[in-house]
This record gives sequence, structure tokens and C-alpha cells, in this order.
Amino acid sequence: MTTITKQEVRKLAEIHANHCISIYLPTYESGEAVLKKENQLQLKNQLKDVKNKLIDLRINEAAVTKLVQPIESLLEDVTFWKYQSEGLALFLSNDHFYKYTLPLNFTPFNYVSHEFYLEPLLPMFIDDHKFFILALELQRVKLYEGNLYGITEVAVDEYIPSHLEEVVGSDYEQKSFQLKSQKQGVATFHGHGEGKEDFKDEMNRFFRAINKGLMKKLNNESAPLLVACLDYMFPIYKKVNQYPHLMPQPISCHPSDLNDLDLNKAALKIMEPYFNKTRDSKLALFKQYEDTVRTSSNIKDIVRASLDGKIDTLFVEKDVNIWGVYDPDKTSVKIETEKLTHNVSLNNLAAVQVFLQGGNVYLMDKDELQSTTCALYRY
Repeated sequence: MTTITKQEVRKLAEIHANHCISIYLPTYESGEAVLKKENQLQLKNQLKDVKNKLIDLRINEAAVTKLVQPIESLLEDVTFWKYQSEGLALFLSNDHFYKYTLPLNFTPFNYVSHEFYLEPLLPMFIDDHKFFILALELQRVKLYEGNLYGITEVAVDEYIPSHLEEVVGSDYEQKSFQLKSQKQGVATFHGHGEGKEDFKDEMNRFFRAINKGLMKKLNNESAPLLVACLDYMFPIYKKVNQYPHLMPQPISCHPSDLNDLDLNKAALKIMEPYFNKTRDSKLALFKQYEDTVRTSSNIKDIVRASLDGKIDTLFVEKDVNIWGVYDPDKTSVKIETEKLTHNVSLNNLAAVQVFLQGGNVYLMDKDELQSTTCALYRY
């Protein structure tokens, strides 16, 4: 799976050219559909539609063939099609070609304009779906950033010790006791009481050093922190923790035994009840302030407000587009009834601007909204 980062979405948003092509597909990972090459067939159908749109723009067939050649080549790339996820997103212009296999089940869609269509990607970066995982072991410490779609390791070498010896020295194993830890998290101490207390003290020192580094690394964060560790470790870490958003329940495991996918699944079991709390509270605020200066359901006002950085949260109906033209010189917005060669998706324009300026964008089902596009303003 080729993940996509906020920085890459920002880079895509900066690209403007005469002919920017965006294609979204749901894809199959296995089964009969893969054997029948249905993923490739879907792309062929979307590409055919894209070619027709380019010809409608009065581009000659030779130029069209040259422009879409990277996608034609992708259709024949056997290795690429072996490794798919739930969705495929392609972005092509004369000078750029980006492809992402992503854990999002897209509705089939293509878009030809002066900019890329990025709205379907934005749910991957919603703040209230974000969390951190501290994978805590005596011989290995890692930090991950996660969401509904996966986890990625965060570099923390300059902030926290990677193992116990870094803090307490290399002789801790030679103490006059043994700590036998079952992977289920049951810990039994053997030896003199003083040695046992020494080891607990060493763990405290180790965990304090980790906490100190995390407080620097996560200084401006508010996302929940999950600790993945053996059961006996969590109460000790919890006592020294200063991060205000520590989750009360750990991921009970030996982190080294889990791959990234399994670790994320274990995290989601704990996090799912907490997801959408921000979305629901923002939606409640929208309803509270509806028909006041704090909100708008008027796409013309929303486009202008998005470009001014005024929008805190934008709610957009899934798979619906409002077509039109924005004139930056006059700051005017003209709505049109269908996609034409000169116009753009106004909701995509607004959604991308809200994302770029730090707001959240939620794609909603039709029955969740009274209008196709609703904005809650920052002020």
C-alpha cells in the first residue's frame, strides 16, 4: 500500500496546469475479481471517459495519447496490480504522475480541470481520527501515529531512550533477582526484596525519561496516546505520565509480536468509541448557530470564506459536486448546472482550501445534512 501524507496532498494542491487528471477507483485485493482483471477494466473505462473529455477540450488525439501514456503503461504493469488495497487514486498532468493504493473505498470518478480533485482523500486527515501508540518494551521503544487507515512510525531517537540500558546502565540484568514476564502480561519477581525494588526504581527512571521526551515531541498535540505493553508495565508508566491525553486502557500485548496492521487493529478496538466526538460536537454547533453569522450553507459564501481561512469545519455531502467558476479578481462565484470545460467543482475548491488552512473536512451521507455543503466558521 502506498500511503499518502498531508505534505503530499499539499504538494498536489499546489499543482496547476492546463490538464490535470484525477481518477478514483474502488479496487479488489483478492478473489475472482482480481483473476478477471476487474481493477484494470475499471481503470480502462475511466481512462476512456478521460480521453473523451480531453478531446472535448479540442486537444488532438496524438497529444491525448501522449498525455495519458503513463496510465496506459500502468494498465500493463503486472506487479503493480498484485498489490492493491481498497482504493486507487491517480493524478496526472504533463509534468507529474502520482499513484496511490489506499485503504479508502472510493466511488469511481474522474475529473479533468486545471487542478486535481482531492476531496475524497481528506477524511484520512481528520483530527479526531488521529491517535498515537507508544510501543513500550524494556529493549525497544517506538512511537506511532495512527488513524482509521493505518499507522506510521514517528522518529523519536533524539527525544526518548530506545531501551532500558540507556538510562540505568548495562548491569541491570545482573541484579539479585529475576523478572519473568509472560507475554500475557503476568510478571513474577524472584530474589531479594531490595533487588525487586531496585528494578522497579530502574523502570521508573526509564519511563520518566520516556515521558520527558514524549512531552517535548508531543508538545503541541492533543490526540489520544495509547500504550502498547505487557500488563504489569502500564500502571508503572501511568504513574509517571504527564501527557494529558493518555488513554486509560492499554493495548495488552508484547509489541514486538505484532506487525503494524495488527497493532493498528488492536488500537482501533479501543479507539472506535471515541471517534467522531469532534465531528458530532461541531455538527451540534452548526445546528445551534444555523442561520447566524457563525455558519453558512451558501456555496458562494463558503468558497470565499474558505479562501479567507475563516472556516473551522466543513461538511460536504459525499459524491456530490456543485459546478461553477470562481473569479479571484472580483472574488465572485458563479454557479452552473453541469460540468463544463471552463468550470470546476466548487465544493472541492472549498474543501481543499479548508484542509490547507488547518480546518477539518467531513464527507457526510445525504441524510446527515440539510444542505450539500455546510460551514462552521472560526469566528
